[in-house]
Amino acid sequence: MEIIGKIEMTMEKNYKRQYRECPVEVRKKISDKMKGRKKSDMTKQRISMGMKNYWRDVPSMSGSDFTSTGRIV
Repeated sequence: MEIIGKIEMTMEKNYKRQYRECPVEVRKKISDKMKGRKKSDMTKQRISMGMKNYWRDVPSMSGSDFTSTGRIV
């Protein structure tokens, strides 16, 4: 019974981003990993359209909940 409860809890978690904002450390880490990669024009176009569609549905947090350091208060 305990295993089923853990599985149900895992399935309830939402691993997508909740807000647009991202901590500076995370942005730097992503940037460092992406440096030096080459992408075709078609790939760039597809990424652009996909990101526009994704971010259209993600709300911004209110200014009082997010600090300039990227930490939620």
